[in-house]
Amino acid sequence: MKETQNKKGIILMLICAAMWSTAGLIFKFINLSENGLYNGLAVAGMRSLFAAFAMYAGMKILRKKVILSKQSFTCGLLAAATFICFVVSNQFTSAANAIVLQFTGPIFIIIESYVFLRRKATRLDIVTSVITFLGVGLFVIDGISGGSVLGNIVALFSGLFFGSTFLFVGEGDSETRMSALLIGHIITAVAGLPFLAFAQNGVSTTNLLLLIFLGVFQLGIPYLLFTIASGYCSALSLSLLSVIEPLLNPVWVAIFYGEMPSLTAFIGAVVVLGAVTARSVILSKK
Repeated sequence: MKETQNKKGIILMLICAAMWSTAGLIFKFINLSENGLYNGLAVAGMRSLFAAFAMYAGMKILRKKVILSKQSFTCGLLAAATFICFVVSNQFTSAANAIVLQFTGPIFIIIESYVFLRRKATRLDIVTSVITFLGVGLFVIDGISGGSVLGNIVALFSGLFFGSTFLFVGEGDSETRMSALLIGHIITAVAGLPFLAFAQNGVSTTNLLLLIFLGVFQLGIPYLLFTIASGYCSALSLSLLSVIEPLLNPVWVAIFYGEMPSLTAFIGAVVVLGAVTARSVILSKK
């Protein structure tokens, strides 16, 4: 019975990660404004608007209550910052750079745990952090040579806020986590939708359908699948399977859009993903 449930959780997580990974490709085909910043903010707002509806409906189906607390609002603000930075970074750097740099979140958790919570960093934490930031250094070099420094910096902030969200949600239950994400989407929608006023290209039918896809199928439903999968799989399994997202994201963009990451960025991605994944495996064995 337990083995069957574990397989069910793995399948749900694989579907979840695959759906998450479509973001980079879809962003490339949405052009609401010629200004990258305005376009990113408007896309983030529209995406989160539809995601909020999808998540709220899903919470109702799963009979999860919306928790309105200081913790859920704090994490909601951090989640909103993550959503906005991730979408905007995709406007100024490659999809591969944006997703991998967001994946530095666990390293920021280590740093913030030491600074704010006075938790002593272990030798494993220190080694992982050093290796990860060496990988990040390769992205900095890639950005300087490829003119995407701004995009890489914003993507790194996405990782910072991503890690902060999970740090401050602490050991909260699934209702608190889902409520924080719902609040985050609402805040993102409120912050981003006004920038539709600068969408000189207009919201065409194609753009609208792509935005609905992003909100419902790339964000809303996957997070619900993730919540269900977490009830069947170990934290390690979820962590390892989530690596599929940053691996598939640039693959879709390369196949359907023709954007190829540079060799420097590719090596940086291997270093970052390898360090974070290895840490998860070692901690699990301990």
